[in-house]
Amino acid sequence: MALSAEAIAEKIRDDGLLLQSDPSAPSVVGLLVGEPVSGSWWGRPDGKAIYRGLEALEDDPDLALFKLLNGKVTFVHRRLWPALAAVGAAKAAWQTDGLPEQALAALEVVEAQGEVSARLLPGADSGSAGRIAGKLETRLLVCSRQVHTAEGAHAKALTSWTRWLALKGERAEASVDPARRRVEQAAAAAYGPAGKAIALPWQA
Repeated sequence: MALSAEAIAEKIRDDGLLLQSDPSAPSVVGLLVGEPVSGSWWGRPDGKAIYRGLEALEDDPDLALFKLLNGKVTFVHRRLWPALAAVGAAKAAWQTDGLPEQALAALEVVEAQGEVSARLLPGADSGSAGRIAGKLETRLLVCSRQVHTAEGAHAKALTSWTRWLALKGERAEASVDPARRRVEQAAAAAYGPAGKAIALPWQA
């Protein structure tokens, strides 16, 4: 049975997180149409309805998007933000080991400036900007959001955790280990038996 964006928002509030789209695991797109969706949903007859549902959830001030579960875009409720921020800002070995110099340089710029368009990252061009941003996002080293450029196009902006928390009026939890366990417990509870196929970035 298909659910409304409002019902899905309540589910995310209760569970703490939910994949945006996945061909087999519970996701926002799947709940919006009442069945798992494989591949792109743009060409589906209900594609416009899916778009409107996703847009409504993205506009919800208590929800934010992160590359979290299985490295995919995941809606995360506000109650998990302090825990996720503590984990993301820790710069643990799983976040920094093997990170290319170009990505490390980009991270320094984001943290120094607070927020930077992915297109303006040091050494980035139209082909590499997305790859650099992706490496930082999947390791939770930065937050990201879509912004409108002066030309009227969409662009990805990378935001430091310090800046992001200030914008949201939140504070990171003080201890990383309890914070990490809190996110793990939420993922396990949300996905139940399917959770065996769900991995957080530090578990991959």
